[in-house]
Amino acid sequence: LVTKSVVRDATTVSATITGNVNTLGRARVTVTSAGGTPTGTVTLRKTTATGDILGTGTLSGGTVTITDLTAQTKKGSVKVYVQYNGSNNFVTSSKIVTWSVK
Repeated sequence: LVTKSVVRDATTVSATITGNVNTLGRARVTVTSAGGTPTGTVTLRKTTATGDILGTGTLSGGTVTITDLTAQTKKGSVKVYVQYNGSNNFVTSSKIVTWSVK
């Protein structure tokens, strides 16, 4: 029996979200790692890790632009849980950002 350990590299998420009331939002998400360029998917949820899904996208070169975030019906601040879902080589990471709906 041979046991092989797989070490996955840490990641960091950053995001900018824009959009006005009653229009689709737009998010630009970047995932970085000292171990290379992460691949995989990103999920944006309202408020928490279990909140309603606002949008999803697949990274290309460590970045994704999601142009069809669920429209918000009220002006104000919306907390968005941005999660990189990890891959075989990179661990999951997340960040909460504020979407200022105008």
